[in-house]
Amino acid sequence: MIGTSVVVAKTWRLSAVCQAVLPIPKLARLRYALAACSIVLLASGLAQAQARVEVPSGCGSEAELRAGLVRLLGAQRAGDATPERLRIVKTEAGDYALELELAGHSRQLRDPDCHALFEAAVIVAAVTIDPTVQVPESAAAAEATPADQPTPASDAVPARAAQSSEPTPERSVAPGTSPQLRAEVTIGGGAVVELLPALAPSVELSGALAYGDFGVALAARYLAPAEGGSGGTHSVEVQGLGGRLTAFYDPARFLRLSAGLAADRLQGQGLGSAVRGSSEAGIALAILVEAAAIPVRFEPFFASVAISGHYALVRPSFEITGYGEVFRVPRVGGGGVMRLGWEFR
Repeated sequence: MIGTSVVVAKTWRLSAVCQAVLPIPKLARLRYALAACSIVLLASGLAQAQARVEVPSGCGSEAELRAGLVRLLGAQRAGDATPERLRIVKTEAGDYALELELAGHSRQLRDPDCHALFEAAVIVAAVTIDPTVQVPESAAAAEATPADQPTPASDAVPARAAQSSEPTPERSVAPGTSPQLRAEVTIGGGAVVELLPALAPSVELSGALAYGDFGVALAARYLAPAEGGSGGTHSVEVQGLGGRLTAFYDPARFLRLSAGLAADRLQGQGLGSAVRGSSEAGIALAILVEAAAIPVRFEPFFASVAISGHYALVRPSFEITGYGEVFRVPRVGGGGVMRLGWEFR
């Protein structure tokens, strides 16, 4: 797409031309004439800026271009790979020639199949922005040639032959062979409910290792002290330190589903008893499930918001001598956390 600044600049120059050729009436009339001329020229320039896809009928469309880029790069990065120009024409030899302009570079591709050439253009645009993008092995590849050296019609390379030929420095499309291995480090803060006697703030530090859409994560967390009791004159203050081991699946770039085990060492201190300061500890073990949304990404950084639920397998209780039990970890609980992370490959 032609940049808006370029369109405005061209419109400004053409407005000057309008001013030169218009007769010089009264000042107000001249202003109205110039304004009308500028609006018409700006609208014309913007209309031309929208026409970035010029292909024969049945080859593809701007909607297919956008959908293909979203499929390869995700919705957040697809806009960066949108070409300034994508043009396909039929040559005298009967095949099709593509001209692609993106990020200050121009590429030319040739193929006898117009739609296959359009699909190759989508892949070239995606790979130009992210060379590590995973390209389907079934995608057709076309031989790229420098923009200043058009390929003669007699030298056109069919897409099928290009797939079996040996890669050359000009080739832009390289089918992916295996999922990528990546790692993450995150720090987060949130709160837990139905684990301590009251709502308790928490902080955590976690690391993850993923292969493709699947991975494992290990986290350590601290639960701030929370006070509660059985409703009588005695209560207990409990804090915790623990960890989580989970396996996760990323069905989309913005979503992560996790499941695993959480273990927390809870330290309780009795309040209101004859001997203030008496304490005891116990280990809470629970099954954990979590869903995390990742609405913000600034490669390699990202932010996520997660909601989790747990089912306690081991439920420690806290008692005060001479009074009895004042708190027992509930069977079911949950929590929420916001994380900031760094992804590296």
